[in-house]
Amino acid sequence: MKKHVLFTFLFLTGMVTFLSAQTAVTIAQARAANADGELDLIGTTVSTSGLVVSPNFRPGGLTFTLIDQGAQIGIGIFLVDSDLGYTPTIGDSIMVTGEVTQFRGLGQIEPSTITVITSGNAIPDPLVVTAQGENTESYLIRFENVSLVDPGQWSNGGSGFNVDITDGSFTTTMRIDGDVDIFGMEAPVGNFSVNGVGGQFDQDAPLTGGYQFFPRSATDIFPYNTDETEYLITSIVNARAADGDGIADLLGQKLELTGVAHGINFRPSGLQFSLIDANNNGVGVFSFSENVGYTVIEGDALKIQGTLDQFNGLTQIVPDNITIIASGNPLSQPEEVTVLDENSESSLVAITALDYIDASQWLGDGTSFNVDVTDGTNTYLVRIDADTELSTASTPSLPATIIGLGGQFDDEAPFFDGYQLLPRYAADIISTVPTEELFGAYNFTIYPNPAIDLLYYQADEDVDRLELYTTDGKFVKRGYENKVDVSDLAPGIYLIYAEINAELGVTRITKL
Repeated sequence: MKKHVLFTFLFLTGMVTFLSAQTAVTIAQARAANADGELDLIGTTVSTSGLVVSPNFRPGGLTFTLIDQGAQIGIGIFLVDSDLGYTPTIGDSIMVTGEVTQFRGLGQIEPSTITVITSGNAIPDPLVVTAQGENTESYLIRFENVSLVDPGQWSNGGSGFNVDITDGSFTTTMRIDGDVDIFGMEAPVGNFSVNGVGGQFDQDAPLTGGYQFFPRSATDIFPYNTDETEYLITSIVNARAADGDGIADLLGQKLELTGVAHGINFRPSGLQFSLIDANNNGVGVFSFSENVGYTVIEGDALKIQGTLDQFNGLTQIVPDNITIIASGNPLSQPEEVTVLDENSESSLVAITALDYIDASQWLGDGTSFNVDVTDGTNTYLVRIDADTELSTASTPSLPATIIGLGGQFDDEAPFFDGYQLLPRYAADIISTVPTEELFGAYNFTIYPNPAIDLLYYQADEDVDRLELYTTDGKFVKRGYENKVDVSDLAPGIYLIYAEINAELGVTRITKL
């Protein structure tokens, strides 16, 4: 280990007197510990440097966190009754000299000198974690999509208090220090994300438990909602209701909506997806730069609290809180439509027998682009978003059935124009060959269509294989003895794949 020795000289009758020495170390070296969590350098005077990432939690003394600017590790700085003339300021790069100590498992330096090197330095993004340990101690961390286990723990008492938070899978302790502005505020409600510095309070060896973390201010909890915020509990249908100009009736109001997440996140820096109810009525969910602690997963049943907004005619809820009610729920069956309008907006729809107007519009270069398609009667705008796998795909073969979320981009009232179809992934474009072209020679028929209970099929030659799929490509069941029992299927559109003499054909049926 490299040593730097500092000397103080006293010139008395020609004598030189050695007063103190210190060891230059990294924060990682100062934090090194044995298997019981006891610091190797405890009692050693060291000199180290780092970045201040917390305010002072101990007025009249010092308690703040210093992290290594090049590694994800930190150490506490503690002095009981003096601040050495230094006010801890987030973003300061400082040099600290002092003795390595440990309190209740928390590694600390008790400083004798503090020197500011530079100020106003950028703070690294918090490390997103789902558990705490030695690796999170005295480092800047974030827990996402959590809530209070017991709001009654929010006491605003003493010199600070502990509350447990959970995301449903893990639980950890959040310490609200009496010297931060959160102390005295109301308990946050709903789901939130929270930044803070990792701590520890473990009274017994081995010192590998008792982990906590400390938010530094109210801005570390986002969104910080309290019971003062009242949300109108309503349906997606009511949220989508609009006047004669297409302007949402509840625009600007705080709402609580429930539904199932559909789509990928079309905005990775924030949120953009559809929330759809059991009847395929949808509303957009949009956040410009915050994910509110939620990662978009199709099939999540969600409760969303937020403000109803509208952007270029598209009605959206900007979320304050997102709560996962249940995961793995079935998605809506796409509704087959021949027109994109207010009814299709943010719902899952399918348009069949589509072909290109100009195939060169398909760029496949990783950007967002528009493609005009037609069913021979109507023209539709298909929007390929840069965040879908389709943005880099080769030009798909058409004719096809295209499934997607209805969108709108109309910059002038009345908002009854600019409708779009946004496929979510490659499986949403299902290339088809008309049944009569493949099966005409075999007189292939399938009936009744629409079907309620039994679906029958026949041809002049044996049907080697017949399979039923959802419109998003998921296998449902196989036909036997020229029939398929569809009585247990949800109403909607399904695809029939049939093979005769090694020729494969596709057609659609509707289940009532």
